Amino acid sequence: MYRVKEGSQLAGVCSGLEAAGKGSAAGWRLLFLVGGFFTFFPIVIYFALALAWPMAKTKEMAAGKAGVNSVNQISELPGLEANLMKLVEMKEKGLISEVEYAKMRKKELGID
Repeated sequence: MYRVKEGSQLAGVCSGLEAAGKGSAAGWRLLFLVGGFFTFFPIVIYFALALAWPMAKTKEMAAGKAGVNSVNQISELPGLEANLMKLVEMKEKGLISEVEYAKMRKKELGID
């Protein structure tokens, strides 16, 4: 997880949560704000995350660093790169084993 400077209001925690695909930044801001009126705990969590997470300049950088790739980003890549990225995603999601990944990668690269 990363904080995002682009579009941030305070420390970029909510923008970072949005970039990671965990909801909207506005929703997180509202949650921390309203929760802060009732108890101090959400404010402590916010500042703990602000100290723990490194900063990314843009949402795209944070999403790429966090391993979140949209279908649009993958489809824009040249054919070979897009296919290799899809293989990596399938392996990371556990849809294919390491052995299957290696075989499919070699086939894609024409190494077989």
